[in-house]
Amino acid sequence: MSEAIRVAFGEMFGIELVQNAAVCYNPLEAKTIRRMAEGYEVAHDKFTICAVGRVIPEKGFLRLTSICEHMVEDGRDFTLNIVGDGKEYDRLKEMVESHHLEKWEHLIGFQENPYPYIKNADLFVCSSLNKGYNLAISEAVILGVPVISTDCSGIKENLGNGKWGYIVENRKETLYHAISRCFDEPGFLEELKKKSETGSIQDTYEGRLKKIESIIEGVVN
Repeated sequence: MSEAIRVAFGEMFGIELVQNAAVCYNPLEAKTIRRMAEGYEVAHDKFTICAVGRVIPEKGFLRLTSICEHMVEDGRDFTLNIVGDGKEYDRLKEMVESHHLEKWEHLIGFQENPYPYIKNADLFVCSSLNKGYNLAISEAVILGVPVISTDCSGIKENLGNGKWGYIVENRKETLYHAISRCFDEPGFLEELKKKSETGSIQDTYEGRLKKIESIIEGVVN
């Protein structure tokens, strides 16, 4: 859930719900995520971009593949790893193959532990068309990986309103431009790295649990 979803609920069901509803983010155990990120080796011999999530239309992986194609046409050398599975996987695979992008774009499929792919990336990208609070973004921040995301519901909360990552207008062109800056402007990528490292010390696991516990206690009592 995100603040934007809380407000949307209120608009749909009435203002009283908004006043009495609380936003609680999923507790993320940073130590466990960092340990799991060392779980296996991931090849990293060139600039690597990672995206993680269900392969469904809302995630925008088709337009990310289109951006991949444009970057290939620009002569950029990189790897794009998409980790996840879903109902649009076959369509995405067909697009990658029909546009001859197999050398650059790798469809990893579902992984119980996706963290090594995130950790070994130079850039984490969220290309979602719409989304609530994005756990994968928070996990990338915990691992100190630079993040670029389209602007959709919940993302500003994920990234501290831009303090912990770079948020772009929700269009293919603006996302392409932002990713391209990471190749053309080394200082820009370094800036994103510092943002992510700053965000990695945001809300603690214990702090989020205490908020959930306090709400439950309030209901019970």
